[in-house]
Amino acid sequence: MDMNKQLSDALVAHRKWKDYLMQAVQSGQSDYQPAVVRKDNQCDFGKWLHHDISNEIRQSETYQTVLKLHASFHFETARILELALSGRKTEAEQALGLGNNWRKLSAELTSQLLSWRFVDTSHAETSKALTSDKLKMVWDARAKALTQSTNVQTGEMMQVVVFMLANETYGIATEFVKEVQPLRDLTPVPCTPDFVVGVINIRGSIYSVIDIRSFFNVPPKEISELTKVILVNAGGLEVGILADDVSGATSVQISDIKPPLAAQNAVKDEYIQGVTPKMLIILNLEALLRDDRIIVHQEVS
Repeated sequence: MDMNKQLSDALVAHRKWKDYLMQAVQSGQSDYQPAVVRKDNQCDFGKWLHHDISNEIRQSETYQTVLKLHASFHFETARILELALSGRKTEAEQALGLGNNWRKLSAELTSQLLSWRFVDTSHAETSKALTSDKLKMVWDARAKALTQSTNVQTGEMMQVVVFMLANETYGIATEFVKEVQPLRDLTPVPCTPDFVVGVINIRGSIYSVIDIRSFFNVPPKEISELTKVILVNAGGLEVGILADDVSGATSVQISDIKPPLAAQNAVKDEYIQGVTPKMLIILNLEALLRDDRIIVHQEVS
């Protein structure tokens, strides 16, 4: 199995643990045993991470960071599962709450996996021409940037995928992002709204691809080699969001996210969670995907 598929599957599998833990907390039962969950080499991703990675990648800072985060995630997951299965429901619920260690580990692991996958996808066409040392430098630089972004600031953090539309920079919380793909093999669909650019097939699954520019009054731009599709799951929908480019994943301090300025387009307000001092626009993705135009299109299609 290739690296992209492993990282995509890992993102999906580790996000499911929130639901598994919540079910265990409510029922006091689980199909999983804490002693097994605690081991970071038992899940499919863990086996791949420990046994099937090349020596070049093992030497990168990104690999070492993911390895440690993955182990910490499984350890904390097993601890909460033990609380749930021993009837300590209140403690388990608190351990799953916002701002607690499990949420932070989950967000950091997701951010690193997305970033790792983005680097691998971005260089998929040119990786044969790059030396192992150059690839290692790319991975290490991205890992360093993410680490600095997380450590420089204090307080509650949000992990976001950063993408561009025209001259504006947007962020989507990583909890909603499944993966990022280059835009390839787009199939137009007749009799659909203008914001629906077509559908794509990714590993046998069909996704509608939408261009959210019309929701933000952003001028159109021709599709290029840099154009990406961000696959998201929010508001009960799974769709691809068109992006002029994706720069990767980063951390944002929640206290730095401020309401949009009154001078900004009022049409945007309900779809924007806020704006950072660096003018990164954080999307309220669930509100956007609940727009009547999108919902009607999904029901019809």
